[in-house]
Amino acid sequence: MLADRRAFRNKERDVHEERERYEEVLAINRQLTAIHYLLDRQHTDFLDRHLIGGEDYNRTPTEAELYRDIYLTWLKVCFPKGSLGEQNIDNIALGHKLRELRQRKKFGVNRVCDLLGIAKQTFYAYEHGTCQIKLEVIYKLSRLYGFSIDEFLSGEDIIVTKAKSAYECQ
Repeated sequence: MLADRRAFRNKERDVHEERERYEEVLAINRQLTAIHYLLDRQHTDFLDRHLIGGEDYNRTPTEAELYRDIYLTWLKVCFPKGSLGEQNIDNIALGHKLRELRQRKKFGVNRVCDLLGIAKQTFYAYEHGTCQIKLEVIYKLSRLYGFSIDEFLSGEDIIVTKAKSAYECQ
């Protein structure tokens, strides 16, 4: 019976991860489509051949300018409000916020570690601010607790009750 439960939980986690990957691919496709609409023919050719297609380029001043233009367009599409700006990340403050979120949701450390796929020691290091939280873990935390990455990295309080987390909806 216990083995069946574990197998079901693993299958449920796999389905959830596949759905997340699918949603990420859709978001990237939407961004790429928007970028294509904003660029002229020369830029889209360069983007498709070299940056997406992997074809080598010479890094001439003209190509460097094309690359720069594409990058700036990408920033406008993906970060429309300029939210990419330089931020100093305070690991201790993030750790406190992480502990507070876990306690508000009444999640145990073991459960969170299982859902995130990380070791308990790593999670404790995150909560105590002795280790920088990996981006993939921040993404999983945002899905687990139902907040945006920007909310987590900002100094503001996160209101967890505004949306159910991805794991509560299942």
